[in-house]
Amino acid sequence: MTRTSIQNEPSGKTSRTPQQTRGRARVEAVLDACAILLWEEGPGELTMHKLAKRAQTSIGSLYHFFPDKDAVIDALCQRHLSAMNGITRELDQISSAQWRAMSPQAVIESLARPYFQYVDTYPEMLVIISNSLGSKIEGAPDLRLSILANYEKVLELRMPKLDTALLKTISYVLFNIPVGALQSLQENNQYRERVLRMELIHAMVAYLQTIEAQHAGGC
Repeated sequence: MTRTSIQNEPSGKTSRTPQQTRGRARVEAVLDACAILLWEEGPGELTMHKLAKRAQTSIGSLYHFFPDKDAVIDALCQRHLSAMNGITRELDQISSAQWRAMSPQAVIESLARPYFQYVDTYPEMLVIISNSLGSKIEGAPDLRLSILANYEKVLELRMPKLDTALLKTISYVLFNIPVGALQSLQENNQYRERVLRMELIHAMVAYLQTIEAQHAGGC
């Protein structure tokens, strides 16, 4: 798997921030090693010694930046959180007129596929999701709310006459269609590529098409 570095700052509460380029490179190597080990072995098998070996760094250097493996996982989660927040900010650049003019397929392609592509590229995200490893990271609840808010905004633009309760219900269902699949894909890796690249999009598009057909008068 080819990885691209995602720039971030490790959590200030649990790790030291390196001041030099060499230190930053070591931290990134440790986070990359953590990602690989999470995917290959799971969080229960992760140890500081395995991290040091995979990152090709000394155990002393590892402890210089991270007090324990939980701090490494937290920093990895924060790195992913920063990247996914970037995706959410990009969606904010799409205008109201564009959202209204899109087909249901295009809406889901825009709203959901970037996140699925990210998880497809970084499959350790499935381990993080299924084990709730990132649930305590500062900012994670805000990301979820931001994504859900985007769903509500887009649906309101497309079906402005829907009452608020129904709008929120439909947004909630649309947002949660992929959740169960994402939580189970770690243990069903043989389905991962097809589910992330095709089937989740199909399911969400079908739901949105049905809803918009039922509420055509609200468009």
